[in-house]
Amino acid sequence: MEIPKDIRAHDLAHLPTAISVTGLALVALGSRHIDTKAGKMAIAAGRGLDLVDGVVARRTHTESNAGAIVDAVCDKVGVGIIANALWQQAKQNDTPIVERPTVAAIAAKNLVNASATLYHDLSTPDSTARPTRSGKLSMFCDNIAVAASFLAHESIPNSRVYKISRGMGYVATAAGMAFGAHAMYSYTHGHFGKRRRS
Repeated sequence: MEIPKDIRAHDLAHLPTAISVTGLALVALGSRHIDTKAGKMAIAAGRGLDLVDGVVARRTHTESNAGAIVDAVCDKVGVGIIANALWQQAKQNDTPIVERPTVAAIAAKNLVNASATLYHDLSTPDSTARPTRSGKLSMFCDNIAVAASFLAHESIPNSRVYKISRGMGYVATAAGMAFGAHAMYSYTHGHFGKRRRS
């Protein structure tokens, strides 16, 4: 096994890395108060920054393998922090934000995909540590599912907003599982393909 090439520490001294780390910090802060509106907003803002860091890297021509790895680590750690907070909240409350089986499924999917990503990157010499399109879509769906669940939790039970939000959460969770399964297949079966170098 070989570590992917072109991983340089100085590539981390760019705005996209700061955005990734700030997003993780907001998620960690919000997760400590996940039952409050402020906590949910902090988590939503943190996950929203996940959609920005890659765009900023491309627009400023600061894409790098080191930055991509930090982004991926922040993503997965952030999901783990949110999953733990949701699990504890569901365990201690009669009105869970997300049911525990759903939390467990999302956490397990992300753990498996993180392992598959690591396996792929270490076993593919020309890997550039970039996620697959289905991997990105899976994470996007997870973000939508969490945001929809937050909205439902803040809404009046059985109201129209509540029902629509819950429905969106379920659909997004299912879609995230499907995209996650495809991403895992791509990583473990070597169909990831060569990525352009930064």
